[in-house]
Amino acid sequence: MVVRLLFVFLVTLLTTSTYGQTKVLTGRTIDEHFQPLSNAAIHTIDSTFTTRADEDGYFRIEVPVNTSKLVAWYVGLETDTFNIESKCYINMLLLDDIKIEFQTVEEAKKFDKKRKKHKKPLYKEAIKKGILKEEKFCS
Repeated sequence: MVVRLLFVFLVTLLTTSTYGQTKVLTGRTIDEHFQPLSNAAIHTIDSTFTTRADEDGYFRIEVPVNTSKLVAWYVGLETDTFNIESKCYINMLLLDDIKIEFQTVEEAKKFDKKRKKHKKPLYKEAIKKGILKEEKFCS
């Protein structure tokens, strides 16, 4: 009897310590042409927690509090990883997946770096046009 009581106590203690240790993240996924990505896959690095964007590109995902990165994936676009640290609202802009044949590794790295620099102005333009919202930090 004492063993059962101790077991119930331990199970209750463990479940209450993990309860409430999640955070809800929301956001929007768009491509570089400012089109919403309906059905884009959003997941944690280990793919334990996943969700899909709705027809307007909006998503909601509940993840553990210690999650620091999310991955966004869509057919025909580059998969990208986003830092979330203390953010509650996340804008995800995915670039077209462009591969150029007969490129050296150095040329490919240079091309990718140049394309990634192109993202920041796109974010600003999308926010200015009202397509994306300002990213919100959790309080």
